[in-house]
Amino acid sequence: MKKIIALDVDGTLVNSKHVITEKTKNTLLKCQKEGHILVIASGRDVEGVKDLAEELQFDKYNGLLSNYNGCRVTNFATGQVLFNHTFKIDQSNEIISFVKNLDVEIFTFKDGKVYSDDKNNKSLIDTTKRLKIGYLIDKNMRNGIDFLANNMIIGASKDKIDQVYPIVQKEFENKYTVVRTTENYVEFMPRGFSKGSSLLEIAKYYNIDKENIIAFGDEENDYSMFDIGAFSVAMGNASEKIKEKADFVTKSNDEDGIAYYLENYLLK
Repeated sequence: MKKIIALDVDGTLVNSKHVITEKTKNTLLKCQKEGHILVIASGRDVEGVKDLAEELQFDKYNGLLSNYNGCRVTNFATGQVLFNHTFKIDQSNEIISFVKNLDVEIFTFKDGKVYSDDKNNKSLIDTTKRLKIGYLIDKNMRNGIDFLANNMIIGASKDKIDQVYPIVQKEFENKYTVVRTTENYVEFMPRGFSKGSSLLEIAKYYNIDKENIIAFGDEENDYSMFDIGAFSVAMGNASEKIKEKADFVTKSNDEDGIAYYLENYLLK
């Protein structure tokens, strides 16, 4: 039976050195050769996962990219955008207007680059370095943007995000999807869209039952993938909340946890 195999990136697909190990890569290539569909499910922009998709030969096997935490799905081989969900411009600007006085950094993505108001922002420096992409600076960003964004992101120290996250959740939880993606970042998406919703869209597109989705993850923004009726696999390094929700807890991302599960329960 053909499966959809969804892979979070940081803490899941890549190890603590931010690379895909040979064992994990070879196992995922074998899955594709057997006809299974791989999906990289990430909060990153397309450019931020391009190298990973190429390494896994998505151009050969028609692998899919679910970017911006599920707001855009692209066939990597053809470049076809299967689904695309954005904020209305006034919605993005509502978020900007609220958070700009919370002493946090704000950014989004535009044309494959990080879009922010200050090139010295720690969040911008971290994201561009980690994703190996460029940036666009608009010093007037905090007065509003004029393009359709898939997401908005705020960044700060862990302690600051601990303080701010409940505030933005309370303000926007009934209007938008608000997720703490790491200890330093909170992400906003159009309401109702998430990594999990993108997997349901993909399953419907390929006429595959949701029970034939296998989702791997480790953090809160992966929770939606574990909450759609798919078979959920938490990494050994995952948060306790994710482990409690998972159908199976595999080894850590430094111990080839993806390969361990797939070799023992799918490919055997």
